[in-house]
Amino acid sequence: MPATTPSRTRREDRLVRRMVARGEAGLAEALCALKGVTFGHRYVFRSLYAIGGEGAVYDVDDLHDPAAAPLVGKVALHPVHQPFELTAEGIRERRLALRRESVLLATCGGDSMPADVGHYQFTNPALDAGRGDAFAEAEPVLLMEKLPGLDLDRWLARTYRHTFPPSALAAALDRFAVALLEGIEDLADRGFLYADLRPGNVRVLPQPWRHIRLLDAGSLVRESEVGEGFPHVPAYLPPELFVATTERRHVAVSYEVMAEMAGRSLFEIATGEPPYPGEAVDVSQLEQSRVSPRVAEVVSALATGSLRGVGAALEYLDGVVEDVMPPRAARPRYGVAAAAGDDDGDASPAEDDADDWCPADFLSQGDVAMPGRSAATAPAAAPESPREPAAACVVGSPADPADADPPVVPDPPSATRSWWRRLLNRIFRA
Repeated sequence: MPATTPSRTRREDRLVRRMVARGEAGLAEALCALKGVTFGHRYVFRSLYAIGGEGAVYDVDDLHDPAAAPLVGKVALHPVHQPFELTAEGIRERRLALRRESVLLATCGGDSMPADVGHYQFTNPALDAGRGDAFAEAEPVLLMEKLPGLDLDRWLARTYRHTFPPSALAAALDRFAVALLEGIEDLADRGFLYADLRPGNVRVLPQPWRHIRLLDAGSLVRESEVGEGFPHVPAYLPPELFVATTERRHVAVSYEVMAEMAGRSLFEIATGEPPYPGEAVDVSQLEQSRVSPRVAEVVSALATGSLRGVGAALEYLDGVVEDVMPPRAARPRYGVAAAAGDDDGDASPAEDDADDWCPADFLSQGDVAMPGRSAATAPAAAPESPREPAAACVVGSPADPADADPPVVPDPPSATRSWWRRLLNRIFRA
């Protein structure tokens, strides 16, 4: 156990506020208590990074190598704030799910998912070991590469609030659409399906190439086990499967289902409009979307179930792939693979506070011209220290700086903002 609990970061404050608002103050306190806990004789939980339905994710420091690539550790989420629901059986089930996720991440291969670093254990101070049984057993940790950038759903929300010229975003959105399809097809080639396909499980990486990766190994399903689990978000299910789930009928993921889920996710990329549970997407909106006409055709075919496979979609987009994607061998790699000396990889990007990224940080210089920012002044490399946060975008709203919508303006843009915005921004950052 740690001797002291480190102070909370801005990101942790926001996570804790949300949990307190949901009546989970005790759980928030227990999760923050893990900060400073050491495992594997070299790793330590530094700060709470994210909280999902089944697990909590922490930034992790490597005590043996302070300059190592950024890492995150995922632990099972136990309802310690609800003692009557905290049972030995439930604890084991959650730990087993995390161990299964660790095995899937370690065996899926390829570069579609974060790199697996290892599986470790520690003594969980949030559980009363005196109760024995599972309470006294070691807590597993899934240690993996930390991907910089923003989740795609947040990137879309920020980007579509801006007034980028449609032509400026076309190449970027086409690139994300192609990269998403390539990631799914890469997993399929390795015998895996991705059952919870949605923008919230996709990470948009910043420079140098600004591509995307899939998150959440718990959404992986082996081709031989398609009937054993189907994690999903209802809005991205094909409408007929959504109806089946509401009627408590058994549903299973398949390549055809995955293709239609990809189409519904790509529809959100193309239009900025999320799909609705049980409803077919309005493909007529694609006529006014910001993606290229060829990509729009593929999105429509996938979202309506007319195109039954991702591979066929990529074949149809062959010309688009050549236009917006570099050769696979030339694509930069991130994280632990590059840090290990991969000849094809650039140095690992600096650890980010994802809320500090501007939408334009994920657009190549050819996609959109930044006012007042030339190629010579545009950021071209990560800061030297992998533990220093990336330079923050200046917030142009008096709201919470972490949730504000940063405008695309020259750096530094303070002189272009009204005095009251600068004053409020300074107050909220204090």
